[in-house]
Amino acid sequence: MDNYKINLIGDKDDIPADVSIYSDDKGICYIELKHKSLIITAQDYDFFDAFCKIRKKLEKESLIPFCYAASLNHYPSSMSRSMGLGLKSYKRTLNEPCKENPVNIFSSGVDVIPVYVENQEKFHQDWVESIQNKKSFLSKLKGFFIKSNS
Repeated sequence: MDNYKINLIGDKDDIPADVSIYSDDKGICYIELKHKSLIITAQDYDFFDAFCKIRKKLEKESLIPFCYAASLNHYPSSMSRSMGLGLKSYKRTLNEPCKENPVNIFSSGVDVIPVYVENQEKFHQDWVESIQNKKSFLSKLKGFFIKSNS
């Protein structure tokens, strides 16, 4: 079992919380978040999705974790989710592929932009579409520079 300390924001002061994670031999990921007298648990096939379930419960109390798992422009790759159980995320910038090294979803930094789950999912979808549109545009652009043999 691994343990992390994070802060929850939304109250007047940051609220410290403890996060415990483990996975079983069937690949199910379990998370327990404790803050004050409240304990929230969730499980899923990766830690990122399990933590999203916890985040949705925290949203009802207007609380957002201050960590990369809850940051607007961070999201795990499909490889990180399948091979690393979703413990690492990548910083996303519209119209740009991921360039930076992945970070642990429970760590934090000055670049964390805490948001609700729905906002993070929307930004991720916008990022995917921006990359697809850029590839499509570049493909069309190449057509202008290729000489035809006619």
